[in-house]
Amino acid sequence: MPLIRTLVLLILPIALFAQSQDSLVHHQVDSLLNVTFQLRQDGKLDEALTVNEQIGKLAEEIAGKESVLYSNYCIDRCETLRDRSELDQAEKACRDGVDIRKRRLGENHPEYAIGLFHLGNCLKDMGRFDEAEELFNEALVIQKDTATVDRIVYSATINGLGILYLRTGRLMEALQKFEDAAAIKKAQGHKDLDYAANLNNVGAVHYYIDNYREALTVWFEVLNVRTELVGKEHSLYAVSLNNIALCYQAMSKMELAEPMFLEAKDVWSKLGQTSTPWYAGCLNNLGRVYAELEVTDQAEDYFLKSLQIWEQIRGREHPDYALALRPLADLSKNIGHYKKADSVYTQVLDIFTNTLGPEHPETAFTMLGQANLASMQGDFQKAEKLYISSLEIVKNTIGHASQPYANILASLAKVYMVTGETQKADKLYEECDGIYKEYLGTDQNTYGGLLFDRSLFSESQSRYQKTEA
Repeated sequence: MPLIRTLVLLILPIALFAQSQDSLVHHQVDSLLNVTFQLRQDGKLDEALTVNEQIGKLAEEIAGKESVLYSNYCIDRCETLRDRSELDQAEKACRDGVDIRKRRLGENHPEYAIGLFHLGNCLKDMGRFDEAEELFNEALVIQKDTATVDRIVYSATINGLGILYLRTGRLMEALQKFEDAAAIKKAQGHKDLDYAANLNNVGAVHYYIDNYREALTVWFEVLNVRTELVGKEHSLYAVSLNNIALCYQAMSKMELAEPMFLEAKDVWSKLGQTSTPWYAGCLNNLGRVYAELEVTDQAEDYFLKSLQIWEQIRGREHPDYALALRPLADLSKNIGHYKKADSVYTQVLDIFTNTLGPEHPETAFTMLGQANLASMQGDFQKAEKLYISSLEIVKNTIGHASQPYANILASLAKVYMVTGETQKADKLYEECDGIYKEYLGTDQNTYGGLLFDRSLFSESQSRYQKTEA
């Protein structure tokens, strides 16, 4: 199940510490920072880096390398390098900026907290999650204790911590942070793009745990807010279309998903944003649609085009590349190319294990694909082992009262049904049925599938008992 990680990007507020006669220069730097932000949004990272170098020269010439103005350049450079996946250089640039602010402003200044926020994002991308979480929490303490709290910056930091929790599989904690960030914005009395971005991530958690109806409700509200504020020829409008289509796709409503993905793709194409994570993700999602419709050649074409973009912007060892690669394994499995599927699943699993860790939900979902492959090939011993391992990870990260957990239980029950371990199968079906009735609801298609599988199981049991008699 793919997750589009939509991050809230914060434009740094520029602190005017130079003398008044330099205010025009500060305005120039401020304008150039907005230029680099937009270039990053458009995927024009080489151009962004060039403009960033202009900012650095200008800030050094006017205010010096120990100025807050120069620290703004350092942190902006970090953001560009992050998008280029040059994370070691990004960390160095950000630490330079944070250290300048610490010396010039002190450790209790809100500008220092913003620096910690950006450094936390950088370390999060590097997989140094514990260090990143510590920085986010330190920033929140400073921002909360500041006499005049900038609610936009404060909610952005909360949202950043939520994204970290999402990346590390702490989904319920992520949901709470995203809801807190959205509530802060809503309390201000108006729904702006920051509110929509926070709410978008609320929907992402619901989607990730297969709560598609709630995700649709949230994402349609995000779509309405964005349409009212920026119109239909904007990348954020396309993001909302893409996310809603993801839900329809997961609900097997391809007739609704396909046109929305295509519209989103057309918006990004018209804007010239065809080298961005958003566009790459949309191509991958279209591939999934055509894979479901069994239009194999078209599905593979979209998958490969998506992978080319991800490789260019993230590299082949990044979790986003692995997310885009996994559907190719699913496609190979479904058309009977088992050897290729196994090879690709192994590659994906290695990337996730090395970057997100062995206990992450994405690691579990990849193992689930391997388990399904083993089951299709009749290697039920291997399938059982993989199902149990993925089940344990999902239980510890997403929780047992979730759709993914119930789905894996049902798959494991099928294995036991085929291998004649009827008591184990019956026990798992009972547990699965209880999860639907208590937590998920019984009006879902997946519950209908469970009932059908159980009826087949009961029928086979009945035939067996008659034969024995």
